[in-house]
Amino acid sequence: MLHLPDYGLSEYPIHQGFAEMQKKFVDDLKTVIERFEPRVSSLIIEGITNDTRNGVLQVSIQADLKVMEAINFQAQLLKNGEIRIMGDI
Repeated sequence: MLHLPDYGLSEYPIHQGFAEMQKKFVDDLKTVIERFEPRVSSLIIEGITNDTRNGVLQVSIQADLKVMEAINFQAQLLKNGEIRIMGDI
């Protein structure tokens, strides 16, 4: 399936070039959130771990929401496609 750039994130080959994929994912995720979530400002996304052995990418997301107080959480993207959210959201 081809990726349609106006419809969110593309698929990322987690097993190839993990460090490069992590940077591209973080950049793409920031772009998608800024494009599709108008309530978010002061968005900071950082790749904080990359467990190549287990195929886990963990990112930290910090932002201000116009309708709430600031949020801060971490997400782990697992090689089976599962996403684990940790922190207060």
